[in-house]
Amino acid sequence: MKKVFYNPIGASKEPLLKKVRSLIKQGNALNFLYVVPTHGMLQKIKKELLKDTGIRGLIPGSITTFDYIVTEVLDTAGIHITEMDDFTRFRCVEEAVRVLREQGKLRVLQKVSMFSGFISALMFMIGEIKRSGLTLKPC
Repeated sequence: MKKVFYNPIGASKEPLLKKVRSLIKQGNALNFLYVVPTHGMLQKIKKELLKDTGIRGLIPGSITTFDYIVTEVLDTAGIHITEMDDFTRFRCVEEAVRVLREQGKLRVLQKVSMFSGFISALMFMIGEIKRSGLTLKPC
């Protein structure tokens, strides 16, 4: 049975990296699954795990993202999702902002939403919220 590793939000990655790096050095790379929040983090963690191990690459699937796991579960259940590319995502957010602006629902953002760069900034903030793991659940 594989051990599943993930870092709690805000926790230091180093203790977990040290533990997983030790498994890799012992030849137990098939015995773990390291789950990270984003593809960017996946690349960083791979580099960190291979540092000082003398190993050039990891076995595919030993490090993955939460999104990939969800996609696999949905595929297994026969539910298929289509991923949006950056351009499509930009256009969807742009259209949503336009509709909200026309309905007067942007309140304090009404005027600033007209500036070029607003959609890009909004998409960046949405990405930061996703990466941080924030939810709408009250504390």
